[in-house]
Amino acid sequence: MNLSLARQTAISNAVLLPLLMSMLSPAQAAPPQAVLVGPTGKTCLTAAVTDNGNVLGACINQTPTQAWFFRPPSTFINLKPPALGSACDPHQMGVNVMVGTCKKLLGISGVVTWSINTPSGPPTELLPLILDLRTSFGAANLHGQVAGQSIGTRQTAVLWPLFGEGKPIMVSNRYDNCKVADINDEAHNGLPNVALNCGNSPRVATYDGVKYLVNTLKTPADATNCKVTAINNSDKAAGTCHYTNGPSKATFWSSFDAVPTTLASANGYATETQFFNENDLIVVKETDTTPGKIVRPRLWRQVSNQAPYVPVPSGCNLIQVDALAQAVDKTIMTCVPTDSNAPLGVYTWSPAEGLTEVLGMAGTEDNLARTISISGTLGGGYGVTPSGSAQAFQVSLPGL
Repeated sequence: MNLSLARQTAISNAVLLPLLMSMLSPAQAAPPQAVLVGPTGKTCLTAAVTDNGNVLGACINQTPTQAWFFRPPSTFINLKPPALGSACDPHQMGVNVMVGTCKKLLGISGVVTWSINTPSGPPTELLPLILDLRTSFGAANLHGQVAGQSIGTRQTAVLWPLFGEGKPIMVSNRYDNCKVADINDEAHNGLPNVALNCGNSPRVATYDGVKYLVNTLKTPADATNCKVTAINNSDKAAGTCHYTNGPSKATFWSSFDAVPTTLASANGYATETQFFNENDLIVVKETDTTPGKIVRPRLWRQVSNQAPYVPVPSGCNLIQVDALAQAVDKTIMTCVPTDSNAPLGVYTWSPAEGLTEVLGMAGTEDNLARTISISGTLGGGYGVTPSGSAQAFQVSLPGL
């Protein structure tokens, strides 16, 4: 399993204590339990969940990979590929469409969408620019705008508007090899902002009503390169900067033209941005650069200048943050137990609720988290049965 300004942040214990106490508050007496939502007897995973209970998933390790959709209480649909018998990998789901990548004729891959309203219908293929052959996925937003790469001799960042019939709008310069990192939900002159990584340069593209204009984010003077990970609707950004003579540092831009702030580990470890939400909360992965690679997640909030570690539940050796809700400060996480014979388990954390254990799905051993809904009311992942198959699950989470 993959456990998976430059002003430095100083944090006082006096500031951290109230938040740490709230993080360690007791979980609910009756923990939520994961429930089956996909096929059995196969290797199936949950890719995305929405607040209203919709689930996007896939069954992998089979030919072909099959993307599927579940709508409560009992609607289950295998999503159609663009070509009969081709494989489709799901990515994200919003309120209008689901997004995935499918193999097409001659083995060429491309990004597609399926309608939430008519999930049994054929997918819409998101087209490359003229003279290009294929497309790759970068990011999608709540409303169904999708961004990624049009690929020919080199790559060009593009955006496919919702209801745009799959036609691309060029975001970066032709064949500049810029790659999409994220897009936000708010429209600026009709289209969302797009975060890009162009070689060693983090950039943000904004739409002026006619075309996209690309601006380079400022970077610390001593950084060799920086990557942007995410942007939000408040025109803020988060990412990671790398250094020749020191560990990497999680990085925050308070605006698209601001001098960034970086988070340095007091232990000299590397810090890296994993997730960023609408409340400006950044989930940071702190990694020991010496052999062993101990990973600890932290929660970095700029306004109050805090970056405490995520508490490790009793019996867990490590905790991996798998997703962060966008509208609320809530994470879903996988626990790697201290006892190597004990199963992996799932927890959530929020300032209001502290740690909450998620009971594993019936008939499974290891349970692993993968996704959380925008408002943190539902989570998703998969459980591994004694026979070794994986079953997709959904779990209703305590409300904030």
